[in-house]
Order: sequence, then C-alpha cells, then structure tokens
Amino acid sequence: MKRIYLIVLSAFSAYSLNAQVATERFEVTAKNAPKVGGSKPANNVVNAEKVSYLSQDFETWPLTSGWVLSSGPLSTITVPAQQAWHESTNGNPGKGCGILYVNSVDTHDENLITPEVTLPAGGNYRIAFDFSTSQFWHVTPNDNVDITLQASTDGGTTWGDTLWQEDVTALLAASYSDGWETYVYKRAFVNVTAYAGMDVMFRFRYYGVDGAQFTLDNIEVEDIPDNNLAALKVYSGDIIQDFDYSSVPLAQTKPMVIGVVFRNDGVQAQNNVVISGAISFAGSDVYTGSETVSVPVGTTDTVWLTTNYTPSQLGVYTVTFNLPTDDLAGDNEKETTYEVTNFIYAHDFNPTTTRGFNQDDETEIGNLYLMTANGSATAVNIKFGTGTTVGEEVVVSVRGVQTNIQGALDFITEAYYIIQASDLTAPFTIIDFPAPISLTAGSLYLVSVKKQAGPSRVYINANNNLGDDDLSTACFGPFGAASAINWFNGWGWAPHVRLNFDPSASISTIVDATNVTIYPNPSEGNITVSNDQNEENTITVTDVAGKVIYSTTANSETSVDLSKNGTGVYMIEISNANGKKVERVVIR
Repeated sequence: MKRIYLIVLSAFSAYSLNAQVATERFEVTAKNAPKVGGSKPANNVVNAEKVSYLSQDFETWPLTSGWVLSSGPLSTITVPAQQAWHESTNGNPGKGCGILYVNSVDTHDENLITPEVTLPAGGNYRIAFDFSTSQFWHVTPNDNVDITLQASTDGGTTWGDTLWQEDVTALLAASYSDGWETYVYKRAFVNVTAYAGMDVMFRFRYYGVDGAQFTLDNIEVEDIPDNNLAALKVYSGDIIQDFDYSSVPLAQTKPMVIGVVFRNDGVQAQNNVVISGAISFAGSDVYTGSETVSVPVGTTDTVWLTTNYTPSQLGVYTVTFNLPTDDLAGDNEKETTYEVTNFIYAHDFNPTTTRGFNQDDETEIGNLYLMTANGSATAVNIKFGTGTTVGEEVVVSVRGVQTNIQGALDFITEAYYIIQASDLTAPFTIIDFPAPISLTAGSLYLVSVKKQAGPSRVYINANNNLGDDDLSTACFGPFGAASAINWFNGWGWAPHVRLNFDPSASISTIVDATNVTIYPNPSEGNITVSNDQNEENTITVTDVAGKVIYSTTANSETSVDLSKNGTGVYMIEISNANGKKVERVVIR
C-alpha cells in the first residue's frame, strides 16, 4: 500500500515555477525572480463539429479588427510592450496573448476585449479558453492580482458581473478548470447562455500590483453540445495505492489498475453510459473491460478498472479508454502508454520541459518508488537539462519512507557526482551507487538528486503535461511557510530521476578482486589504492573522455595523486591475478 498521504501543495498552494522563454526552463522561484514562462502541451481544441461564433488562436499579429488591447485608467505601467496584453511566444501551442511580470511597483489595469458577437436566441453557449499562470502569486497569502472575465451588452460601455476569476474556487469549478497547475495550460468553459439572443462582448481584465505572468490562448465562443462526455486523462497505474509509472522493470510488474478521468460538459445528463477500457500489446488486446456510470451535467468523475492482468513481456503496453459516441466525437477516446523494461523504474512522460532550482540554498528533487518485489538497485539515471552548471557537484540519495516524506526517512545510500559538459547532451547520466542496495517488497523509497548550497544551478528534464496526480514527485528546499526547509510533494510534474536495477550499470562492482579498496571517495586529490594480500596491481586512471591520465604497477597500498588534473570524475581500474575492479571517483 502506498504509504504517503500528506499533500502539502494543493491546487491553490503550489509554489511558483518560472520559465525562461528561450529554453522552456521552469524554476522553483523566490518572489524577486522574474515571473515569466509557460508550458505547451498539445492543443486540446478539437471537436470540429461544434459551431463557433468567435475564434482566436493568436497565431497572427496584429490581431484582426474588433479585438482591443488597452490599459485602463488605473494602470501605471511603464513598459507597455512587456506588461500590457501583447503577443506571447508561450501559446498552447505557438503564440498566445500574455502579460509579463516586470516589476513589483507598477499597477496593472489591462484589458483584452473581444469583438461583438451575436448569440442566436434559444441556444446554449459558452466561452472557452486556455490559460496559464502561477498559482503562488495569485492566491492567499500572495493574492496580488486578479484576472477576471466579464461581458458587456452595450458595446463595452458597462461590464457585468465576474463570470470567471483565476482564484475563485466556485467559478473555476463551474468552468471545469479547477485543479489547475502552475504554468501548465488548463482549458476553461464558461457558460454564457444568459446572453442568448443578444449582442455581447467579453473582456479579460488583469488588475493588481506584483502579480505573475498570465497567458491566454485558443478563445472560442461556441455552442454547448447537448450530449458530450470528454475524456481528460488516462492512467496506466493505480494512483491511490501505488503510482502511475511510465516504465517498470519486469521483476516489479503487478496486476494493472487502469483509470480514466472524464467530464460531462454537455447540456444533458448522461445516464447509464458505458465507459470501456483496454490494454493492448504488440497490436492485440490483452485486456478489455467496462463500467456503466451516470454523469450529471458539469460533473467530473473517474472510472477505475481492476484488470487482474500482469504484463509478462518486455515492451510498450497501450492503455485506451473509449466513451460513448456523442455530439463531439473528437474527445471520446484517450490513451497512455506503459513500458515494461529489463531494469528501469521511471515516472516521467513526454520529456519536453526542463525544471530546476534557482535558489542559492541546498535543494533536492526526486521521485518516490514503491517496490512490488525484492530487488537490488545499482544506479540512478538522470537527464540533466540546459542551464545546468558544469562542474557542479550533486549527490544522489536513496532513503526509505516510513509514513510520508515529511516524516522519518531512513538513509540507505548516496553517491557523489560532478556534472560534465557531456551530461547536458547525453540521453541520460548514470550515477552508480558505491555498492548495490537491497530494496524490499512493499516498501516505499525516495530517490533524489541534491544541489549543494551556492549559486550554481542544476536543471532536470521532466514531463510537462501529465501532471503529478499520484504525488510521486518530491522536492526539498525552502518552499514552505516562512521559507521552512522541508520536503514537499504535489508539484504537477515528474523529473527524469530513474531507478536502475541493471547489475552491469554499477561501475564500482567488484569482479573477483575482492581484496582491493579505493578511498577516500570523494577526495580532495589523493586516492589510496589498498590490497591487503600484497598482490601486484596494475592501476589505470582515465578521465570522463576515456583518456588515460595515470598508469602504474604497485604492490600493497599505493597513493595516486590526481590533484593536478583538476576537479571532476575519473575512472580507476585495478587489475591483479584475481580479476579487476573499476570504480568512479570524484575529485573536488
């Protein structure tokens, strides 16, 4: 059973993540950091059958006639090109319309106004839009700015009640956009049927001081379908009792529990509808199942199917859910994949975003893994991202979790590593444990990589659009109340910190030469090679490029001075009559 239930960061308490536009880099940020950025999952505007009365994807600038970008009377901004509504490169996908954070002094009073549209009498209508912003700077206690949606039926002379607001729970729930994540696009559907038979304009208003970036995209004024169930997200794993892994070692597989989140955003209740799920492998279904449900209007629900099917072959399994065919066919099917591997445990899907820390404090990032069977792990695979400081030392750790990540953590092992330039372009960097570690079935483990205190930066690739609904992502740092240094989970993304069970991955594995020891590791420069049986050793040292920088033959205890070669990672191979040992050492 998954033994972690503390959700520290809820939908309205997650911490601000920044992105630098050029690299799509997201950072857990302090208040004074630039609040810019956004993530770009695939555009979810489909459903070609619907009637659209107004459509704007912001791909063409300047905007077409009738769209108005203006500053209101309370605005004191001094850099309108950046702070007012403007063309943004962080759309969903492509371009959008955004407001950037530039300083904490100016007052924003910025309006994005649509052209006037006529909604025929007797119909049901909604305005739909994608939005992305920071939760941290728009909710209590940092509720500095509000973004509202209003309507006008007198040509923009007066504006009515607020139809939507980014931090009002009831309005978010009514628009199906509750549970949004920091700088991850969500789609809102706001019912505007009250304006049927009228000429109406809509206004998005950004008002306040010291807010964060807000970006809009794919605005549609459209009919509300009579009958429509929309599949939102599919899980290949049980996020309640376990986690939704992207890959699992064959030895750790278990009977699959699959799920689908769906929403009724039509006019009519959906009664006794059949939700069908399937698992396929190598082009054939290996499991099919279904459940009959009733879904009231405006309700989001989840169906879980306990399949009793355990994957038994290496390869990619596809989980597909189908909803009944209805008025909008484009959102009735959704799928995800689940890979069975020889040795790799992973949480990350769709590696399109780089995330990291920009504090000078000691910070740490990782994933939680629940063991199905006993296993022997040898290494951690990490994908370092653009912007990482070459030469920065990181520490990879494995800890046992007793109750939750803010409770007692049992230290198991750690390994030091200095990041090389080649690591930033390598598919993965494999960091070996000093020796294989035994992990126990039914136990929960935290696998993480730590950046030491200081101005250096470490960025890790991560998924950006499947979220972290299983709460498998864990971060350590000054992110709590009053910057309390602690562990937190629920970040909405999963870093590429993979647990590796490959027995050949651990370079420090000893082959027969069991009497050889290499210490200290890490070292300030001098490494001692000891052989307690006084055998002749051939010692070879290579750098990370494979170049031999030292070679000698010696008996018993020998000192190897690497201080003149600079800090970094080196490989030491010791061969004698009994075999050889290869170990990665760190000079710092």
